[in-house]
Amino acid sequence: RVTELEKPRKIEEPLWVGSVLPLNTDTVQPNKKLSECNSGWLLLWSDYNDTDGNAGNFDYASTFIPKKRVNGAWSGQSFLDVISASMADDGSNFIIVKKLAIYDEFISGFAGNGATTHGKDICLRAIYEV
Repeated sequence: RVTELEKPRKIEEPLWVGSVLPLNTDTVQPNKKLSECNSGWLLLWSDYNDTDGNAGNFDYASTFIPKKRVNGAWSGQSFLDVISASMADDGSNFIIVKKLAIYDEFISGFAGNGATTHGKDICLRAIYEV
């Protein structure tokens, strides 16, 4: 007999879709509050070409934002997102850090997220409920 936890879950539609670094001028508002999600938000990142402003459909990475913080609800606390990426033409690896402000209803970014060559090489593409 299969229990409820063992049943495969349907992949849900994204709560938000776009292409942002995100900078201090960006606000990303999923169509479901973090507190209303089952466990949290899953952020999907991908390659970004800052010369033409287009996101690439490769070099994906993801980040889990838990519904609950250690000290209570999210109300703008910063979240340092460490994204490992291997995007250099020579095959070398590097780490990208994105700083986000997490709120129950939205995410905002920081100017520093696009201040470096590597920081401009990956963008937020979608948010899913998990």
